[in-house]
Amino acid sequence: MPIPFVVHTSNGHKIYHVNNNTSQHKPEWLKNSSAKKHKREQVRRGGVEILQDFEFPTFCSKVKQSLDGNYIVAIGGYPPQVKVYDVHQVSLKFERHLDYDMIDFQILEEDWKKLVFLCTDRRLEFHSQYGSHYRTRIPKNGRDLMIDRHTADLHIVTSGPEVYRFNLDRGQFMSPWETSLSEGIQVCGMNPVYSMMAYGGEDGCLEIWDPRCRERAAKLDVATFIPSSDEYADIGVSSLRFDEMDGISMAVGMASGYCLLFDIRSSQPLVVKNQGYGLPVEGIKFHSKTRNILSHDRKSIKVWQREKGDNFATMESSLDVHHTCLIGDSGLLFVAKADRPIHSYYVPALGTAPKWCSFLDNLTEELEEQPQNVVYENYQFVTRNELESIGLQQLIGSDLLRPYMHGFFIDLKLYRKAKDAADPQAYEEYRKQKLQEKLEKLRSTRIAKRPKYPKVNKEKWEQQSNSSILQDSRFKAMFENPDFEIQQDDERYRQTHSSRSNKMIRKPNTSYSEQNYYPLNDANESHSVSPNEMQQTKEEERLPLLARLNRKQRQPRLS
Repeated sequence: MPIPFVVHTSNGHKIYHVNNNTSQHKPEWLKNSSAKKHKREQVRRGGVEILQDFEFPTFCSKVKQSLDGNYIVAIGGYPPQVKVYDVHQVSLKFERHLDYDMIDFQILEEDWKKLVFLCTDRRLEFHSQYGSHYRTRIPKNGRDLMIDRHTADLHIVTSGPEVYRFNLDRGQFMSPWETSLSEGIQVCGMNPVYSMMAYGGEDGCLEIWDPRCRERAAKLDVATFIPSSDEYADIGVSSLRFDEMDGISMAVGMASGYCLLFDIRSSQPLVVKNQGYGLPVEGIKFHSKTRNILSHDRKSIKVWQREKGDNFATMESSLDVHHTCLIGDSGLLFVAKADRPIHSYYVPALGTAPKWCSFLDNLTEELEEQPQNVVYENYQFVTRNELESIGLQQLIGSDLLRPYMHGFFIDLKLYRKAKDAADPQAYEEYRKQKLQEKLEKLRSTRIAKRPKYPKVNKEKWEQQSNSSILQDSRFKAMFENPDFEIQQDDERYRQTHSSRSNKMIRKPNTSYSEQNYYPLNDANESHSVSPNEMQQTKEEERLPLLARLNRKQRQPRLS
């Protein structure tokens, strides 16, 4: 049975990559026409399908969960399309196609019935339950999209310093906000507790606006807190997120690969976290249950603790990561990548699985119960005596040796080098041994030479096959001259080998038939004898003379 998950361990926490069977792109004319055959192929490759048809033709760019938690909305291409999934039905609800690629989207209501898409052709496209409802243009190319539910304003940030506002109640644009981010605004975010808006620019500055007075409340140069040795490094703000639980925590992701955690009451960062790859931090999430922070760039997803910035779990990816979506306070994470399927990760240390896919907990518990052997691929186990034989006893206590049970684990390359230096002839002996094993294997496949049996006394020759009699010239004629052939049917041979001759006697046929009578002609009369009587006569003839006399004396006399 194929393993349904690919299991990774990071900092002692297990990470289950659920749909590990990355699908391969096939043309339309080569795809399987039977859905059942496709399901069997997926089960054979391994993997669990959380939602039906949870993939796009080419890639997925964004995936989000509705406010009521009952629907998953995702956008991707090619062609540009949006898909809505019902988690309680564990299936695709519908899909729609658009004319242009989508940069971002927002869910306007608690469910999926009202959506807005920011497209690459400088359009805002509003969709309702029945389909496309309204389209409008914006003056510049949009970069990010955000909704203020208190005022029903839709904020659109572009390549310029302006923030365009579209009021959903009036259905018209409001006067834009002019910021001091002259190089352009990259991202925007909203504090849902205190209704404050934040905008991050390409120059590394961050502005906080209060929508009640429509003025800037504060400005912060975030780039000054980043330790950068390259003066030409990108210092722009690439992502922004407020904590929806307390409203005072704010995480800012930088284009240089750093993530900073702020308390809005202070201008100094609490934690400066390095993502590790030097790539822009493209997304940040707050986990409400464990109070951890999730940040990702194109190559990795990291979950870290907000107190000191220590890593909680890390998920590496060979494909570019576009977007992440945490499913509530559970341990399930949807990841949009440059791949057809929407990848799913399950981290039990973050929380249990949602109710609509509670089977993940059962599967992971079964995997925990199964014993798993730990394999050290790049290490060699050695005892203390073996260390002394290769001259590495001075490494005891250093980082190059890992104590384990009655010995140590040592790097395999270091072990081979030390062994070659201690015994230069070991390789030659090993090569000769392998060569000898191959030769013996080839010899065993050859046709075995059959022994040449003699023409006379074959059984006697087999009994004496390992004896020195065969090499003695005095007994040579015993197996060549027919005059020395042993006559096993002779009366004297049977008397001297009575036990052997009795074993060779066949059992008589006890079946009775009229055709089994044989006529015996006598001088006086002729009569027929049954097979039993004839067999008894033959047995008496084979017995020695003394035994036949004793047998006749035991027979009762007739008076």
